[in-house]
Amino acid sequence: MTALYIVGGILLFFVLAALVRVSVRAAVCGAAEVTLKILFFNIRLVPKKKKPVKLRDYEIKRFRRRRLRQIKKEEKALRKKLAKEEKKKKAGEEAEETGRETVRTWLDIAKSVVSPVLKKFGKYIYIKIDALAVIIRGSEPDRTAVAFGEAAQTFAYLSDILNENKKIVYGGECDGRYGVAVDFTGDKPSADIDVTVGMRVWQAVAIAITAIKNLPSGAASSLGIGGRKKKQKANKSAKAGEEQQNGKQHE
Repeated sequence: MTALYIVGGILLFFVLAALVRVSVRAAVCGAAEVTLKILFFNIRLVPKKKKPVKLRDYEIKRFRRRRLRQIKKEEKALRKKLAKEEKKKKAGEEAEETGRETVRTWLDIAKSVVSPVLKKFGKYIYIKIDALAVIIRGSEPDRTAVAFGEAAQTFAYLSDILNENKKIVYGGECDGRYGVAVDFTGDKPSADIDVTVGMRVWQAVAIAITAIKNLPSGAASSLGIGGRKKKQKANKSAKAGEEQQNGKQHE
């Protein structure tokens, strides 16, 4: 009975984890701000929090250690760069041919994967718009008017696309913060944007499974994914064959 409770608890945990919505909020009002939200945790991605200044970080010993670490990193990066250049020189025409094959493979993947993934992405994506406003400003009236007309037309097309998607929700704060306006007295254009994009964990997993299912046959091996094990097996079989041949020659 205890085992059933444990299994049930594990299953319940995975179900609840799959129902969690992960969202990203992007806001532009003077300064840009991007926040990742998971449950009640808010993680600010942009701008990053500034680390507090500590006096001990400016001690001579710590300063020397940081300087030595930086020198080691630079030397390591230089060695890697030189090694890459040597590999490129040795590869020559084979590298060019491999690059062409890789490009072809990526194009095949894009053709077979992008369409079904975008369909599911459009089905599952959640968008909340709290503000989507742009103010066109300029000192020259004729150019400002042309820019306003182009922006208004683009915004009209965008609004039609957004209104067709039933997954989009307009927040209560969106009144007066949606549309394109013009100001002939200002110098620089400004934007007031506050958009949240989210998706549940199980939906992201479903999209990943769809992408994997629609991968063309042989795409993973041609891109080198999982190629190490195959190469190791091939090397082992080649060595075994050589040993057998050598044994027969000795006999």
